[in-house]
Amino acid sequence: MQKNPFDEIPKLNLITKSTEKAVTFVEWLAEVIRGKNWVKKLVLLDVVLLAARYVLKWITTQDLPPLQYDKVFWLTVGLIFVAALIVAILTRPHPRKVPSNFSGRRIVTLSIVEKS
Repeated sequence: MQKNPFDEIPKLNLITKSTEKAVTFVEWLAEVIRGKNWVKKLVLLDVVLLAARYVLKWITTQDLPPLQYDKVFWLTVGLIFVAALIVAILTRPHPRKVPSNFSGRRIVTLSIVEKS
C-alpha cells in the first residue's frame, strides 16, 4: 500500500480528509440530481429550502419577513414533503399476496388420454 505523504502533517491530513468527504458529497449530490428517484429529489429540495432559510436568517440582519411569507414557506415545505411521500407510496412495489389456503405444496393433476 502506498503511503500518503500528507499523513505525517496533521493539518494537511485534515484538509485531505475534508476534501475527500466533500468530493464524496458532491458525487452523491450529482447522482441524486441525475438519478430517477424522485423521492430523493423532493426530500433534497426540502432540505435545501430549510437550510437556505436558516442560513439567510443567520446572514441577514434585517427584520423577519411578514407572517404571511412564513406561512407560505412552511406550506411549501410541507407540500413538497407530502408529494415525496405520495411518490414513495406509488412507486414502492406491492407485496405479493399469498392465498390463505396455500399450504406450500403443488397440486399436480394427471390426465390420461386413451388412444383410439
